[in-house]
Amino acid sequence: MQKNPNVKILVSYHKPSVLFKDEVLTPIHLGRALSKEAHKDGKVSDEEYEWLCENMIGDDTGENISHLNRYFNEMTGIYWAWKNYDKLGNPEYIGLCHYRRHFIFDEYVSNFIHRKFVNYYPIIENISKHYQSIIQIRDFNCQDYDLIIPKKFKTTNNSCHSVYEYFAYNGQNTQALNAIQDKICSNKGLQEYAHLAKNLAQKQSFYPCNMFIMKKELFFEYCEFVFAILLPLYEEMKESLSSANIWQKRELGFTSEQLTSLFIERQLQKDRKYKEFEVSFVENPNNAKFQDMLYQDTLKKIMTRHKVISFDLFDTLLVRPYAKPIDVFKHLEESFGQKDFASLRSRAEFKAMKTLNKKQVNFDEIYSQMPNRFHFLQAREKELELQTLYINPLIKNLCEMARSLGKKVIFVSDMYHSKEFITEILTKNGICDFDKLYVSADIGKTKHHKDLYQYILKELDLKPEEMLHIGDNKFSDFENAKELGITAFYLPKPMESFLQDYPKLKQLYEFHSNNLTISIILGLCLKKWLYCDKDIVEYWSYLGYFYGGVICYGLSKFVFKEALKENLKEMIFIARDGYVIEKIFNLLQEHLATEKIQTHYVQASRSLCNEVFGLDLMENTSNRKAINLILSFKEEIPEKKIF
Repeated sequence: MQKNPNVKILVSYHKPSVLFKDEVLTPIHLGRALSKEAHKDGKVSDEEYEWLCENMIGDDTGENISHLNRYFNEMTGIYWAWKNYDKLGNPEYIGLCHYRRHFIFDEYVSNFIHRKFVNYYPIIENISKHYQSIIQIRDFNCQDYDLIIPKKFKTTNNSCHSVYEYFAYNGQNTQALNAIQDKICSNKGLQEYAHLAKNLAQKQSFYPCNMFIMKKELFFEYCEFVFAILLPLYEEMKESLSSANIWQKRELGFTSEQLTSLFIERQLQKDRKYKEFEVSFVENPNNAKFQDMLYQDTLKKIMTRHKVISFDLFDTLLVRPYAKPIDVFKHLEESFGQKDFASLRSRAEFKAMKTLNKKQVNFDEIYSQMPNRFHFLQAREKELELQTLYINPLIKNLCEMARSLGKKVIFVSDMYHSKEFITEILTKNGICDFDKLYVSADIGKTKHHKDLYQYILKELDLKPEEMLHIGDNKFSDFENAKELGITAFYLPKPMESFLQDYPKLKQLYEFHSNNLTISIILGLCLKKWLYCDKDIVEYWSYLGYFYGGVICYGLSKFVFKEALKENLKEMIFIARDGYVIEKIFNLLQEHLATEKIQTHYVQASRSLCNEVFGLDLMENTSNRKAINLILSFKEEIPEKKIF
């Protein structure tokens, strides 16, 4: 295979998202000249704007139309590339994709993605290492083709019978669409497109997203064609466009897709060599790893302006291995067979506050409201917390960053546990380098009521603007701190970020939100994810740990419970499906069984099992040895189960 020619693919951004940047992929910030104005997704913050400027080129340098981005969409980036081509290194091929839409160059993978957005774009959950590998062009030789294009989009995917209906379906005006034919016919230099532009609005397909990769000469020809129509159209329509809403201002941008399609169709008529690829649609383009990087970059700048950096503890620095923190009570109830403990323990804290007329109660006061039969669980609860609580790597990094900047680091928590016990938890997890720990149970003041913040400011002799507080509770950690003039930064709970990155697991949780087993499984998956830098690199490891492991554990636990219920003495697990199930079954026995059940692993096919237990044995079976082994247990089958 010949070496790929020099290729540059612009990746269009209008807000921060996972950065695609290498020798081929070149991120470009669209509409940078308007970046302080609201776009379709709202305003860009100062920190976000700074990140965009630091990590990519802008479409506002050299000769440009960046100020027209709200009307032209990605076409301002294409215009910039056309007029400033040398700044890209004068590549032989030039292309465009988007921050959440990319060509899938791995056709084997694209053929197996069946879930599609508007029945066209293969849906990708998030931007993983695996996804980044399938959109790499390095293994595809551009030199064999004049242009690379998306597969055609059919308007019938949206139940629309024409491009005109498609525009109406999407709430777009059609003035520009209707004017294209006249513009082409009235321009002597564009007559080769006249027959293609005829009845354009009635066509039923087009090449979407203004995505392409094409030879340099074709790109310049394309730009001459497209902007010969778009720029005059803007001059005619700018008065009406200026008064349109944010969505309808983009009419020319949507219309440009039709012009791109006309150009592509004309090139195909000229027998240009081309290749079509699927175009992806990424559901969550802001994966958590990228978000962490953005958080750290932003917080480093904010930290430099403050004397004291304050961190919340639970669900910020400290993480419990459950989908919901209160599931620790369910875990205790199930482990010790104490019915109703979880519900009574959940209510006991509020009952103690009301009975004792306190804003915050301590651990002993909570258990004073519990029935005597549950008092032994007070020590067990502390043991479980000490054993299972672990550190959020992101927050640990932020603590270390604050220290490296010479800042005072404090921890602030609305919590019923004592300062001594929380210090023990922190020490066990290697967190020792901090200045102060403030716990509401000891002080009798809370973030929830704002008086804990006031207490800290007074004790440390701080002005509110000299303190930065970081936490996961929008009310206690964010809004209350801001009301007092303290700089506040909201960080989502780790579990929220995790489930956002893995929609299938989120769906699993939503269907089983009260299931302790699911809660613990998700808690373990969360810990794995956090300690893999929020990026499971190897696809099959990810699949096995997050999905295969969940399914196998659930099945094994079900089998284990059934075996105990029926007082089974022996069990047979059939190859190959039963291999992992037996392993997990025996692990469960080690931890939960008082009397061990003997297990046997037998190599046999499913059809063989059907024959044996259907009593329909064939004399010529090739699995006679396995059949004989199974039949040796036949008399005892009522006391056994086969899996």
